[in-house]
Amino acid sequence: MKSRRISLTHFLIFGTRLLLGFAAMSSLAQIRPVTARDCVDVNYVVGADPRDPIVISPDSSHVVYQVKAPNLTDNRNIFRLYIKDLRQGQESGNGRLIAQGENFMGLHWRKDGGHVLMLARDQDAVVVKSVDVTSQEESIFFRAPTSILEYTLDRDENTIVYSTVYRSSVTAASANAHSAGNTFSKLITADSTSGDPEGVRRALFISRRNADGKWSTPKQITINDPFIHRDLSAFGELQHLSLSPDGSRLVFAYDAEAIPENWKIHPYVKLILGYGTPASITVMYDLSSGKTTIPIQSIYAGTIPFWSKDSKAFVMTAPAPINSLWEKRDIEEKRIAGLDANLYWINAETGEIQEIMARVPSHHQSPLAWTPDGDLVVKTYNGTISTFHQGTNAWIKASSVTIPFKRPFPFSQLVSDGKIVVGVYEATSVPPNLYTLELKTGAAQLITNLNPQLADVTLARAEHIQWYASDGMEVHGLLFLPTNYVPGHRYPLVIQTKGQQDNSSFVCDSGVNHDPAFAPQPIANSGMMYLIRTFSENHNQEKEIMRRQTSKYPAGIAEAAQQMDIWESGIKNLSAKGLIDPSKVGIIGFSRTGWYVEFMLAHGTFHFAAASVADNVEYSLGEYWLLNHASVGYDNIYGGSPYGPALKNWIKYSISFNLDKVHTPLLIELMGHGVTSDVPGQIPPFLATEYETLVGLKKLKRPVELHFFPNQGHMPDAPQARMESLEQNADWFRFWLQGYESPDPIKADQYARWRKLREEQNSEDKVN
Repeated sequence: MKSRRISLTHFLIFGTRLLLGFAAMSSLAQIRPVTARDCVDVNYVVGADPRDPIVISPDSSHVVYQVKAPNLTDNRNIFRLYIKDLRQGQESGNGRLIAQGENFMGLHWRKDGGHVLMLARDQDAVVVKSVDVTSQEESIFFRAPTSILEYTLDRDENTIVYSTVYRSSVTAASANAHSAGNTFSKLITADSTSGDPEGVRRALFISRRNADGKWSTPKQITINDPFIHRDLSAFGELQHLSLSPDGSRLVFAYDAEAIPENWKIHPYVKLILGYGTPASITVMYDLSSGKTTIPIQSIYAGTIPFWSKDSKAFVMTAPAPINSLWEKRDIEEKRIAGLDANLYWINAETGEIQEIMARVPSHHQSPLAWTPDGDLVVKTYNGTISTFHQGTNAWIKASSVTIPFKRPFPFSQLVSDGKIVVGVYEATSVPPNLYTLELKTGAAQLITNLNPQLADVTLARAEHIQWYASDGMEVHGLLFLPTNYVPGHRYPLVIQTKGQQDNSSFVCDSGVNHDPAFAPQPIANSGMMYLIRTFSENHNQEKEIMRRQTSKYPAGIAEAAQQMDIWESGIKNLSAKGLIDPSKVGIIGFSRTGWYVEFMLAHGTFHFAAASVADNVEYSLGEYWLLNHASVGYDNIYGGSPYGPALKNWIKYSISFNLDKVHTPLLIELMGHGVTSDVPGQIPPFLATEYETLVGLKKLKRPVELHFFPNQGHMPDAPQARMESLEQNADWFRFWLQGYESPDPIKADQYARWRKLREEQNSEDKVN
């Protein structure tokens, strides 16, 4: 939000100078810089699946949606279900609360129009509940012997198939992680001294309801794997359950135990397996005959199969099937990368496959609806919703309507009933809200105001910029300018290495995913610039990958080297324009991009003044030993294992052998993934791997801190954990780039540690 200005003209026009003067002073006093707490407090419309958090009533008159509301005081997220009359606009408020608690997954409006189904906790198990949207009364629709992870129903709601953890003694974990005490992370020292969390399997069960409304005892589903021709009743990853409306067929995806050799030569399969990622296959199970087939020969399913109303076919996004003309086209167009997928129609009876749309904007965006005429409503590029009609031999785009909001985020939640679309609108500096869009007229309106608490905070302005890497590759970015930006002044800069879609989501922290460490608005509000790389909807990742083939770096190392070149070129560009102080540049990495950051610190030509990495892969020797399930992906990075000719690449490029080159103060954050370090003499393997970096830099007297967040997943979810990560990173970069220390007495110990680190660094720099 821009600062409000009151001019003399306003006073003269309204003729009440004194009163308006006081009002203006009061209004200006309310405007304040956005903080980490503000970012944590943002309400989002969320669900476990893109179709999950919003459902439209059968008569198109109402919508039920779920809002995730963080509560810092209680350190929990409260999930609230609201019902909103679609005939009323934003002025009527946010709707009526009908339920609240933990994450309500699997929202499904029942055919009677008066109840909504949802996965919710009842005592110690997750069950399918039904809530009356008028009375708010809740009842148990279906209970299984163990907690339900995912479920799917037929049209008549008389057949249910669900997945559950294979071990009956294990119940689903709470959506809210808690930790004892007020401190969420634990400072890890080099003298801390590992257990391996036990993996789980999943199983499928089916139950049918008889005439008197009682459900039969669930029966476990066993399939014959089409590849290994062996009966399977337990699976690794199991997802995308979709029962045909008539209840005759079930489609789902699971991690294959093995795939045929003739699959492995195909580029997309090679890409997935090269990352060390298990192959996922989609199968169709006939509930009558028990026969299992593969309806589409793709390495993964991007979305839940979406059945036609007559149960004869379904649509889904997936990479081009192997040996198909579509695969040949995608290879020629260099569209074989992690995010590339197409939309397919699959005839469940004949096996015929037709492509509806090539290169979908998001491989996780489900088709939206079938129209009453049998056409398919789909989200397409550039904020458009299109309707496709099935011709004799091909699908034809019949009509399109544009979402009439500036720069709509392409990954926002969308649902439709074939008549209207209900979606979430958000932009870089615009918090999320629901809107409706009529497919026939294109008329749209906002219908909620989910974040009124942000009305009186300043949100830093963000500008789209571009620069070129040394090989001429065009790179785009989003540059957040400091509040009260003064042209001509050089500012400190913090770089966020994980990019995002060009049509940006609302970013106060990293957005709805809550990636740790990323804090664009708090950092920009503290007087620094903040840069994020952006990608257009039709970004060709494969072409970017192809550029690495001319790199002087071996194997997968070229990936990190390319990122190093992108960011060093970006820094030179901003410095040449007089925007930044090149001696005060910080950089943040998360997950895979944390590897990029550590690579830059050890091998780059640019010296960063501060750095942070969070829950990242390092491709280190320690990880190779302790996380040996990932060794295939690691071999692909270095061109082989560290026990042969590729050892020279490990020595030259792995962080394990290059810590002596790191001189940048490094903050490390690691998530516990539900595993604590409270057992004497034991730590989880993934925490032990970080000791390699921690101990090495400590021995070299380089500034480093490691913080461990027990019970948090890859993206921390508990409000206090998110708060601590955001605030700690903002403090870290302000300390090293601005010399700033917060006067908050609670942070006294933090700054005492950091001052000691700075003194050690200064002493070490003098010696060298």
